[in-house]
Amino acid sequence: MEVKIKDQRRNPFLKRLEVDLEINHEGEATPTREALTKEVAKLMNVEEARIEIRRIMSVKGAARSVARVYIHDEPIVKEEKEKAEETEKKEEKVEKEGAEGEGEKEKQAEGEEGKEKVEEAEKVSESEKEGESTKEAGESEKAAGVEKTEEKKEASEAKESEEKG
Repeated sequence: MEVKIKDQRRNPFLKRLEVDLEINHEGEATPTREALTKEVAKLMNVEEARIEIRRIMSVKGAARSVARVYIHDEPIVKEEKEKAEETEKKEEKVEKEGAEGEGEKEKQAEGEEGKEKVEEAEKVSESEKEGESTKEAGESEKAAGVEKTEEKKEASEAKESEEKG
């Protein structure tokens, strides 16, 4: 694994050095955070406790990755490091959801439709158990419902014709 510094900036407000790296890892998998932390520690001559790996992203179709690394002036407390990793995971999740958002919404809608069908099937099986008299009552209720929907349609059509005319 060969690590090169692409860009380096000092952030005095957050007391850290922000480094963009290019990693060539021909014949190997994308390096882990631990392996990259060790390499950066050697390259920048700093202790590992001060290094925070923000992201490692592979370049599609190449044995190369890019990484964003923060080197803090003081060692990072473990809790801060864990919080930083949690926020990074949340950011990645939000990015993925943004790309897949429409597909997820469709899946949720399909799931809700499936639940409705199951509920309908349960209702049907309950009505079969109750017997013929309830079936007749249900049919008359359905007929009344059909009449109500037809009345609504007629009313909306009348409104539309009044608005047009």
